Amino acid sequence: MPEGYASNLGKRADMNEGKLIGMKSHDCHVFMETLIPIAFSHLPERIWKPITEISLFFKDLCSGKLLESSLDRMKENILVTTTKLEKIFPCDFFYVMEHLPIHLVQEARLEGPVQTRWMYPFERRNRPNRNDEGDIDPLFPPISIFNQNGRESKKRRKRGFTDMEIQSAVTHILLNCPDIQSYVNLFVNTWGNEAIYTEFSKWLRNYDEYSSVQHLQLVKEVALGPQFEVLVMNKYCVNGFKFQTEEVSRNKKTNNSGVYIQGDVDGTGQTIKYYGVIQEIIEVRYSGWPNKKIVLFRCEWFDPSHRGTKVDHQHNIIEVKHTRKYRSYDPFIIAQYAKQVYYASYPLRRDKNDWWVVIKSKHVGRIEIDNVLDMAYQNDVAIVQQQVDVELETTLQHHQHILEEVYDDGILNVEEEISENEENESFDDEEWDDNENETTEEEEWENDGIETSEEE
Repeated sequence: MPEGYASNLGKRADMNEGKLIGMKSHDCHVFMETLIPIAFSHLPERIWKPITEISLFFKDLCSGKLLESSLDRMKENILVTTTKLEKIFPCDFFYVMEHLPIHLVQEARLEGPVQTRWMYPFERRNRPNRNDEGDIDPLFPPISIFNQNGRESKKRRKRGFTDMEIQSAVTHILLNCPDIQSYVNLFVNTWGNEAIYTEFSKWLRNYDEYSSVQHLQLVKEVALGPQFEVLVMNKYCVNGFKFQTEEVSRNKKTNNSGVYIQGDVDGTGQTIKYYGVIQEIIEVRYSGWPNKKIVLFRCEWFDPSHRGTKVDHQHNIIEVKHTRKYRSYDPFIIAQYAKQVYYASYPLRRDKNDWWVVIKSKHVGRIEIDNVLDMAYQNDVAIVQQQVDVELETTLQHHQHILEEVYDDGILNVEEEISENEENESFDDEEWDDNENETTEEEEWENDGIETSEEE
């Protein structure tokens, strides 16, 4: 796992008794929200699904933002999930705490997101703060892509850039520089998207009409490309993450080399997400004054197509095939745009030996908020789908396909039983009174005969 994400869970495992001991509350959250679906993936689907659903419930409940629509779905899903768990585990397992999740949705609705109520911020105050991202150099140019902060590694070495690396790095920097987007649009309208990766940097070097750009000289220097000599480092801290190369992380308990970034939009209108591993951390410098430098990650990407990346939308599980790599040569990303992930393998599934589960990491000591305060109402946003498979309410399905029917007619409320008993008692009294007042036809005829004789 990345550094600062959780403690070393391997030390908490007791192999003799087969259980985890000595876990802190944060470790329990990590295990419950992220590792349970992976650890128990070898179980039958009828058992694995309810366990995964309760894991997703707590993951959504602990999100930084809670939507009203998501809370409504969570309230419906947790009832069905609890019923499924009652069919799997014995009755003695279910005490008050096992039924408590049913009420947590209402608590979140009344008190807001969980990060305003848990104790982790106060625990972090008990240790000294550290500037993980350094300070912004006041001599940096006003172009936004170079005006970034980060803490570099002290151990650095120099090496030369190859022609292929320069072409790819320069194109990536230019396409992600906001001050040059107007020229990117002009080139695309003239030459199309296909030539942008091979010809845009050359076209921009020879372009002369810079009158519309505010920072004329700086854009010219950026268009000429960086220096051929670059600085290579093994560690870089930025955006609350600590990134390391794959070689450095290989022999450590923590792994900080996983990275992902959002790419272009595909033909279906969805954004392509690239998952990979950092191979090198490179600092690129430009000529001219003021000093201009930018940190790039050279990554090895997994195949983003359906052959190399699978997404289970129902259970929110992303898998990558680590033996299948991305064929196109586009290894560089800007460090400030990178986000950290780590990859977990399946422990007991031989059919999944080539697949890793992608788990997104969180910033250390940060809570992201948008500028819109109305959306204030970890997973960043809890967007809950109708993901729980709802069975028939009157049927409990056994694993051997034995159906147990529940008849609603035979189940009465206590108050209804009392009221019905009272009605029956009152009805019996009235019936008894009526029986006393009833007379037979013979008695009525005899009475009529007596009355007529008296009149005569």
